[in-house]
Order: sequence, then C-alpha cells, then structure tokens
Amino acid sequence: FSEETLRKTLNIMKEVRYTPSDTVFMKDDISNKSLYIVRKGEVEIFVEPNTNGPQLAGHSVKNSYVPIQKLKSGDVFGEIGFFTGRQRSISARSTDFTSVFMIKRDDFLEIIEKNESDFQKFSEIKDKMNLYQDPSDLYIKCYSCNKNDHTVNNCPVLHFVPKKEIL
Repeated sequence: FSEETLRKTLNIMKEVRYTPSDTVFMKDDISNKSLYIVRKGEVEIFVEPNTNGPQLAGHSVKNSYVPIQKLKSGDVFGEIGFFTGRQRSISARSTDFTSVFMIKRDDFLEIIEKNESDFQKFSEIKDKMNLYQDPSDLYIKCYSCNKNDHTVNNCPVLHFVPKKEIL
C-alpha cells in the first residue's frame, strides 16, 4: 500500500494485551476480522480435533485443541479474515503474557476508500483469495506445511485435496 496509507494505519493500530490461555479469536468467528502483529509474547494457532471423523495422529478426542504453529514477536496473523471478510478458519490464543497490535478491518477500509489505487489493491487481494484461494499477494505460508501456494484450509497434509488435472 502507499506510504500515506501506511502512515494513517499507524494511527488506527491498537495495542491489546493477553494473559496465558486467552483466546484471540476462534474458528468460525464472523465478528472479528482484525489483523494482528505480535509485539511481544507468543500466540498459538490451533484447531479443535474433529470428534466425529478420523483423528490426527497422536491426538485423542480428550485433547481440547491441536497446536499448529507458535507465533513470536514480529509475526502477523489473521490476514485471511482481514482481507476476505470471511469467518475465521482457524483459532488463535495467547500462550504467554502477550501484547499484539490490532488493526480493525473496518477502520482500515475507511482509510483506503480515500485512495483509489490502495482500495483497488485491497480488492484484488480479496478477490484472489475469495475466488481462487490464491494467497500469493499476502506473502503468507501455510501454518501446517510452510508452503506459500495455499493456506491451512487447503493444505494437502491436513485435508484431502483432489488434483484437478487428474480428475
């Protein structure tokens, strides 16, 4: 985004503090579409085990969650919900005394609506994610396998993803 937009974004960033085990957001949360930057501490990205289907290796139904990745100072999370406007596809919680910077989606949209090129860039990212599940513009990696051509929702390590060429 433009330097002007980035400067204005600094003014809408809010610092939020969490204690160990505090939930940042839960899977399927539709109301929280914020973007987060870990300032200090640690945030864990996790999924809840499926009690109806097959279990992940090494995790019983008794486990309340399955950790996927730990994020430390400087790491960003929540990008997909922030850009797409969709409900959360994964959960996040603090594992330490943690401080994060939060950027609310609605506040950011107010800023970029005044800058046509930034609004267009945001819309392109949103459309690529919503229509093609293409996260390339976000420079993010899958939390599960660390590849950058898909997100954890479409990870072939965690989910059956049929190859379209073969079908």
